Amino acid sequence: MLEKRRVFKHVLIFSVQSNSPKPESCVNCAKMTIQMKCVMWTCISILVLSIIVSSKAEGELSKTSNQPTTNTSADVKSKISLNSTNNPTATTNSKDAVSVALQKCAEYANYRYVKKLQPPMAGKPEQSFNTMDCANVEPLIVGGIQAKPKEYPHMALIGSGSSFEKVSWNCGGSLISEKFVLSLARCHQDVSLHGPTQWVLLGDLKVNSKTDDAKPAVYKIKKVYQHPNYTSKSRLHDIALFELNTTVEMSPYVRPACLYTSTSVPVNTTGKITGWGRTSAVERTSDHLLKASISFLDDKKCVENFGNDYDPNSMICAGEFVHGADTCPGDSGGPLQKPVDKQVCMWNILGITSFGSAICGDMETPGAYTKVAFYLEWIKNIVWP
Repeated sequence: MLEKRRVFKHVLIFSVQSNSPKPESCVNCAKMTIQMKCVMWTCISILVLSIIVSSKAEGELSKTSNQPTTNTSADVKSKISLNSTNNPTATTNSKDAVSVALQKCAEYANYRYVKKLQPPMAGKPEQSFNTMDCANVEPLIVGGIQAKPKEYPHMALIGSGSSFEKVSWNCGGSLISEKFVLSLARCHQDVSLHGPTQWVLLGDLKVNSKTDDAKPAVYKIKKVYQHPNYTSKSRLHDIALFELNTTVEMSPYVRPACLYTSTSVPVNTTGKITGWGRTSAVERTSDHLLKASISFLDDKKCVENFGNDYDPNSMICAGEFVHGADTCPGDSGGPLQKPVDKQVCMWNILGITSFGSAICGDMETPGAYTKVAFYLEWIKNIVWP
C-alpha cells in the first residue's frame, strides 16, 4: 500500500515539472496553468481511487485468510444448505402446474368406480349404478410382502426386446395419465442382448401366471422424453416419460396415480415402495408384485453415504434401518408413494426408485429417489400441455 502512494507522488511531481512554463513563453502562461491544473486533478483522482480499491482488496484478503481450509463434520449440513439455495438447476413449480396435477388426480379418482346392473325387481326396470371396485389401502407394513390385486393399478413394467415374445423386463414405472408412464431416464437404453426399450406392461400382478386376479395389457412405446439435463455420466435428473402408442383402457386393474405437488418431503413418516425386483442381492427377480414400507429420512443421511451423487433439491432420501426393507435391481423406475389424503384407493407418487447401496437391503445405507415434485413443471408441459 505504501509503495503505491510513493509511485503516484512521483507521477504528480513529474507532471507538475513537465508542464511548468518557460520564461520565453509567458505569453501562454494562463493557458498552460489551466492545463497543469487539469493534469494535477487527474493524478489526484487516480491516486484516491487506487487507495480505495487497494484497501478493499486487502480487507477481502484478510477475511479470506481467516477462513478454515479443511472440512469438518458440519460440512454435510452446510452442503445441504448451499445446494438448496444455489443449485442452478433448481426450479419453482407454477401454480398452474400444481393446479393441473391436483385436477387430474381428482379425475383419475373417478376411475375407481365401475357401472353395474341391478336386475329388475317388483316390476321395476333394470337399473345401473356405480360402485367402487378397488383394493383399499391397508396400514403400512414393514418388510416385503405380496401386493393385493387392484392395490397398485398404476404399476408398470418397462421392457426391451425386438418382439414381445423376447421381451426382458428391466425397470418399473408408474402410469400417470391415459398415455404416459413415469420412470427413470436410464431405463431407456438399447440393450444389445434384447433390443431397444419399447414395451410397457400394465395391470399385472404375477407376471408369469394366467390364473392370478389380474388383467395384464401390453402397450408399445411411441416416444421417450428424457429430462434435457440428464446424462449417463451422472445420477442427476434421472427421470423420463414414456408415451404409449395408444390410450390406455381403464379398469379396476389399470388406473393412473397422482403426483405429489410439494417439494417438501414429510420426514419421519413412512411411504411404500413396490416392484418386481430381486428380494435380496443374490435372489432372482420376483414373479409377484411386492410392497414394503420405508421411512422418509433427512437429506444428510444420503449426503453422508453418496456425497456429490446425491442432490437434496431433486432427490428424496428414504430407507428402513430396522427390518432392512429396500429396493433392489429390477425395482429401478418404480414408485415411492403415499396414500392420497381422504381418497380411498389412491396413491401419490413422491419419488422414483433411483440408486442405493451395492448390497440392497443393507440396513446401514438409505436409498435415493428422484423427487417428482421437483420436475412437476417439466412433466406438466409434456403430459398435460
